[in-house]
Amino acid sequence: MLGGILLGATFIAVTALGLQAAARLVPQSPRRALAMMTASFGIGQIVGPIFAGYTADITGTFFVPSLGAAAMLALSAVIAWDAGRKGGMT
Repeated sequence: MLGGILLGATFIAVTALGLQAAARLVPQSPRRALAMMTASFGIGQIVGPIFAGYTADITGTFFVPSLGAAAMLALSAVIAWDAGRKGGMT
């Protein structure tokens, strides 16, 4: 129960902070930013497990899929940093 509460609280907080940041990056179109975040999350929810499953089947371990997930998080951080530096999303 405690794990569920802590995970849920962090998920809600991270989501809320992400939505606020997106709205600040694109003040003229916050709905577009929200839509892009939602679509990106959905694509990740579909593609991530498929990639991880196939890669784990091939390698026999979840080490490589975990590295792939970490690489995607790092790439996302770089893209978000760059968008913030430039002052908006395209």
